[in-house]
Amino acid sequence: MDRRNTFDVVWHGGLMYTLISETDIDVITLLAFKALYTNMTSCVNYMGKCSDWFPVKQRTRQGGITTPTLYLLFINGLIRELEHIGFGLCMFDMPIGCSTVADDKVLLSYSVQGLNSLLAICDRCPNKWRYNYNSSTCAVIVINERQCNINENRQFQLGDNGIAEATDYVHLGIKCDKYLSTQRNVDDACTKLRGTLLSINSSGLSLKSIHPLSSPTMYTSIVKPKALYGCELWSM
Repeated sequence: MDRRNTFDVVWHGGLMYTLISETDIDVITLLAFKALYTNMTSCVNYMGKCSDWFPVKQRTRQGGITTPTLYLLFINGLIRELEHIGFGLCMFDMPIGCSTVADDKVLLSYSVQGLNSLLAICDRCPNKWRYNYNSSTCAVIVINERQCNINENRQFQLGDNGIAEATDYVHLGIKCDKYLSTQRNVDDACTKLRGTLLSINSSGLSLKSIHPLSSPTMYTSIVKPKALYGCELWSM
């Protein structure tokens, strides 16, 4: 699922309402957040000249430590409704049908009807909070589907717009295809491994110019993590 503008469309009034109604936040912290997001103004600086100041009534502060948490609180009502409808995946009675990290969301369901029900909520609920999803950049992946079971007539709808099926996707930097193959991830890891090592060498830190004990340290702390990021999830 791809949100439009994400953090830029967080409505301040809705955010304050959510902080009050859905959290046990203490008064001091609440007043601090209210002060941060009340009477905000901004201007445009171009070639040394500034425009008139104008009010800012939506968006969270980019790069702020609390921004991801505030965003999750803002969409908590949507996540709760997606979990309670009962059409998402469950694992040991724990709903996992709407995996969400900040603005990255994945909907998981066993059936076309179930996924369309989740998509209907994602189309309806955000209108109340003044944000929406971009259907043209959303995609549906059908995992481990047998050829004999493929239904060419199935459709996935987000409001009035259809969502196309895809063969692979990237979520939180992890690549996955419809066959749950790890070969693509292995190939990409090899490419990153070589590229990161060569970039270090080309910067002047070649194996011949640094201490022998520093080489394995740099390889272990820089090159390998870059190549193996998310490898524990490749086969899931």
